[in-house]
Amino acid sequence: MGSVNACQTIAKHFAQDDVDLIIALATPAVQAAAEAAYSRDIPVVFAAVTEPQAAGVVNDWQKPGTQVTGVSDLTPVWALMEMALEIMPDTQNIGVVYNDEEVNSVIQVDLSKEAATALDVNVVESVARKRAEITPAAEALIGKVDVIWIPTDNLILEAFDSIYRVMENSQIPVIGASTQFAAQGALCATGFEYYDLGFQAGIMVAEILRGADPAVTPVQQPTDILIAINLKAAENIGYHIPFEFLLMADELYFEVEREQPYTKIRK
Repeated sequence: MGSVNACQTIAKHFAQDDVDLIIALATPAVQAAAEAAYSRDIPVVFAAVTEPQAAGVVNDWQKPGTQVTGVSDLTPVWALMEMALEIMPDTQNIGVVYNDEEVNSVIQVDLSKEAATALDVNVVESVARKRAEITPAAEALIGKVDVIWIPTDNLILEAFDSIYRVMENSQIPVIGASTQFAAQGALCATGFEYYDLGFQAGIMVAEILRGADPAVTPVQQPTDILIAINLKAAENIGYHIPFEFLLMADELYFEVEREQPYTKIRK
């Protein structure tokens, strides 16, 4: 999913096969699909794309103006930052590891900076552009930050465990922009149920195959935001989660996922 070259190769094959529609998951995939499908006027429906307008695949969220539309997973960064500061009120510096070559990640980091300014905290950036750079990027934040947050970055998601191990050893809590991060060891996370997001995109696919024009089909967003908390991750670094946040949580995890399945409660 995170390989731009692979996305481009696959999209070109679909276009050459003159398919009726291409479904693309994540920003690199929809950018490749939009480019490959353009000359053949093949519609593209995406899911899990953070900011399609910034990615250059639509002109506007309400009226895409291209043959591309779909469902965005733009995370509620403000809500995540506010929740983190409620749980950890002494936080002054929030670190972020991300790939600055992924437009979806840059958008989320920019949103976190806006939120940080309003909340009177600082965001400290550390960039990783390939898997081998992720651990050094995380280690570069040690001693500089109180908390680290992880956006829905394809590269980082694939190697989240590396970041978690560094932060656990340094007793630094991790917060994430996907509930999947909570399953793997983030203390808390916000996000969406990606099955529901995919189902929503599937409905759009059916409508377009029946004749709807993607150029005037608004980009949609999920309606339900989930809160996930990992109690084991909190225990590992000595944090106590306030009871009111446990009541608010949609998912509670009691293990940190490694090789074995994790244990969770879904309300």
